Parts: sequence; C-alpha cells; structure tokens
Amino acid sequence: MGRLIICTGKRAKNPYYLSGAGINVYSLDEIAFAILRYKTRITTALMSSALADFIENELELPQVAVRMRGLLSSNAGFRNVVSHLLNSCNYADKEKIKQVLAYIDKFYNMKPLEREVLEADEAAEEKNYEEAINLYKRVINTEKTFSSNGFDNLDEDSRTKVYNNAGVCYAMMGSFARASKYFRKAYEVCGTDEALIQYFMALKLAGDDKEIDSQVKLLNPKESILKAVRDLIYRSNADAENSSLYIHALSLEKQYEDGDYAGYEKECNKLFESLKSNYKKANAPLN
Repeated sequence: MGRLIICTGKRAKNPYYLSGAGINVYSLDEIAFAILRYKTRITTALMSSALADFIENELELPQVAVRMRGLLSSNAGFRNVVSHLLNSCNYADKEKIKQVLAYIDKFYNMKPLEREVLEADEAAEEKNYEEAINLYKRVINTEKTFSSNGFDNLDEDSRTKVYNNAGVCYAMMGSFARASKYFRKAYEVCGTDEALIQYFMALKLAGDDKEIDSQVKLLNPKESILKAVRDLIYRSNADAENSSLYIHALSLEKQYEDGDYAGYEKECNKLFESLKSNYKKANAPLN
C-alpha cells in the first residue's frame, strides 16, 4: 500500500514564486515537491527570508518559519534548509529525504562548471528543453577564470555531450536547423560516426538539401553513414505514420463491412500511393 500523505499547514491565498522552477507554490507540501524535483535549481528561492515570511504569514506555520530564519542567519547552508523544510511536512519519506540530501552533497563537491552541466542535464531529462538549452549555452560560453576552468578546459567527452544534448533539446522542440549546428559542433570535437549521423539526420529533417549536398562534398562521409541516415529517416517516418495508418485501416474495414466497396477501393488506392510517396522521400539520396 502507498503511504498516506497528510498536508501540513493551510493553503496560501497568495502564492510564493519559486524562481529557478518557474512555478507558484501554495503549501509546504508543494515546496517539498519542488525540492524533490528541482533540487539545487531553486537554491536562490529557498535561501530567502521571503520564504520564511511566506511560511509564517500565509501558511501559518510560525515554528517552521522561526527555525528557518535561524538557519539563514547562521549561514547554515542550503542542505540544512532543505532538510528542515522536508522534515517539517509529511510529503517525503526518510529515504527520499536521504536521497535528495546525498544529491546536494554530491552537487557541492563538484566544480562550478560541472554543476551547471548536471543542472542542464536534469532540465533536459525533465523535458524542460528551453531551460536546458539556456543552461547548456551558459556552459558553452563559460570562459576560464583564475579560480575555475572554462568550457574549453573540459575533457572531450564532456564537451561532446554538452553540444550533443543541446542539439537533442532543439530537435525535441522541432528546431532541426538549430539542432544541426550543435550536432556539427559535437562532431568537430569527437569525430565519431554517430555524431556525423546525428548531424546529417538533423539537416535532413530540417529539409536543408542544399546544405546536405554542401556538407557531403566537404566531409566526404562513408556510404555506410549516409545509408544509416536514410534508414533512420525511414523508420522515423514509419513510426510517425503508424498511429494514423492504424486509424485509416480501421475506417477501411468499416467501409468494407458496410458494403461501400467503391469507397473502400478508392481509399485503399490513396493509402497505397501515400505509402509509396513516403518510402520514396525516406530513401531519397542524400547527395
């Protein structure tokens, strides 16, 4: 059986805005939910006396607020504030609290640039693609300082991953032209066949045949790479068509059962022509 979650405190009339997450919260349980989901990305919003005021005045939890002010005034740190807030409500069990505190310990043992990469990766995994892209761009534009390394000082695998993940985020948003630029950067760093396939795949999905011709001549990829791109395009088209084809097939079956044989034959011919067209597009040469 699941654990019963009992809400702590009243629900606020006026919400507290959690910058970093971009959401309003109305209860201590919602704050706990945000901590578990966004973790260190809401550090600034949590390490604020304004949150203590919200907890006291809106949620009417003065003891929780007093303890939080004490932690802030003594510079007790983000980990202790998180522990206090999570242990002040019934939203998370002990294991969840232990996990998030371990994550915070790991996070603050990282180098600054590594932290930003981790936060970008988490935003991407949560499908917050715009946020992830902004974080990846910030990482890419980070220059070396006296106290910390810049993006160019990261190892090859890390730089490839950042460029690739930024490209994936753009692709997931349907912006294939922008995605292709980041996949090209990833290829320039690592030089792998996989990165080159990603690059040509993005160009193909962007419909930029002129650029594909130019890059095929410039990079002279192996035929196996071009074939892999054509195969991926064909499979992606097949996946996209799958649900609509199934619906179309059901409608054809109904037409046949209803005795509409002329309509059935006409729709079958349309479906066949559509399949032929999609196949030809998917298997069109890249050069």
